[in-house]
Amino acid sequence: MALHRTKPTIARVAWPVLVFALASCKHPKPPVPPPQPMSQEMVVAFAQPATVKIFAIGDLRATVPHTAHVKVSVPEGGSVLDSEPTVVAEFNRDQAAGVVPEFTSQAEYCWDRIADDPSRYLEFDPQTDDLEQQDAVYASGSGVVVSPDGVILTCKHVVSDSDDPDISALEQSAENIVNDVSNQVGGPPSDAQEDRLAPKLVAWMLTDTQYHATFKSARVYVADRSALSLDEEVSDSPIANLSASPMDKLVSLTYPAQVLSGGEVWPGKDVAVLKIDAGRPLIALPLGDSNLVSPGGNIYCLGFPGAAIMPGMKQEADYKVIYHNGAVGQTMPMEGGWNGIHITAEINHGDSGGPVLNEWGEVVGLNVAGKPEAPAENYAVPISLAEEFLNESSVSARTNDLTEAWRDGLTAFFKRDYKTALARFEQIRRVQAPSLTILETDPGVNRYVQDKIDQCQEALDRAKSSSN
Repeated sequence: MALHRTKPTIARVAWPVLVFALASCKHPKPPVPPPQPMSQEMVVAFAQPATVKIFAIGDLRATVPHTAHVKVSVPEGGSVLDSEPTVVAEFNRDQAAGVVPEFTSQAEYCWDRIADDPSRYLEFDPQTDDLEQQDAVYASGSGVVVSPDGVILTCKHVVSDSDDPDISALEQSAENIVNDVSNQVGGPPSDAQEDRLAPKLVAWMLTDTQYHATFKSARVYVADRSALSLDEEVSDSPIANLSASPMDKLVSLTYPAQVLSGGEVWPGKDVAVLKIDAGRPLIALPLGDSNLVSPGGNIYCLGFPGAAIMPGMKQEADYKVIYHNGAVGQTMPMEGGWNGIHITAEINHGDSGGPVLNEWGEVVGLNVAGKPEAPAENYAVPISLAEEFLNESSVSARTNDLTEAWRDGLTAFFKRDYKTALARFEQIRRVQAPSLTILETDPGVNRYVQDKIDQCQEALDRAKSSSN
């Protein structure tokens, strides 16, 4: 049941309104003060419940290199029979010259050189592997809830066909290469060498990879369902985990989404409107005016970047909202007659479609594009474009009492008024899970709201204990 006040009838309000109007001639009502900017911490907390993770599902086809071997060289004046791996030849030369550090093995030397530049020392075998998979999760991105009935904004490229390979498709080939090259250079790389090698090896492998994913459907993770049920005995690649695990596991965590409308992939109008039925009202974020952003203005970008997930982390980490702060660099004119927003926030793959917020917690754009080689040179599509597609979809962006309760509760929380904050957070919980008592938890309650309820209760319990 949504939070609302009963609308009074005309008969009930006509006379009081007339009296008030006459009285106001003598005693004018003071103007309502404009909303105050939020602290950085509050902007992030305010936006987290409405930031969602989106999974693109479709059919994959990929042709990837099966393995690679070390290039060989023939010594000057020698024959093919005298050939040896080039990097091993360099080791022997440098060792003879006394420039190899003491106690450095051949394998250590070789992997250091290969990690610097795989293409210089390795070449692909002619054999390739053809991969096909039906109804697989091939990409993930982010989005933002803009209406309590489940209207979501994201980027079009998050829910489109893709020729951008998911690196999980290269995992087996990369393992083959490391194993085969280890046999040729006398041993495997150290953990530190492997960490340094991985991104360059993948980049080199992509030069010989053909990949296409055909979009079929999308599913959306909202933080009102627990991600703690995922098995931890899985691959380090979050997307590979999901595509390799039973689809019912993903279904249990997500809602099916309708794609109502969308533009064109960046540098086009890279916006899409989705709709889910969560079975309960959701916390939504208000839209701001992207025409008012200006160079130097602070912005906060939220999303689910896969780049943040490291080996050793639990699967739950892949379902936590991460934020990147920065500033507006400039508004840049696009060929389609609109302005892209240059931002300095270091967004990554997976952040695409997530909200870009101003200091008032309003959505002024969506994360859309970045350059790995230039991490502070990124772009957002202005929210004014999203409004165009909302109109096309015959849906609207709006907030309700849930958003206001969340804002009011956070304001009290950061002032350490935990009693007031708890009352507002419990108000949200009663709407999202009306059958619960204060001691119960439920997947339907937004996890960020539940976290704040727990923190308030702990603070009040500590205060009570210290006063006894």
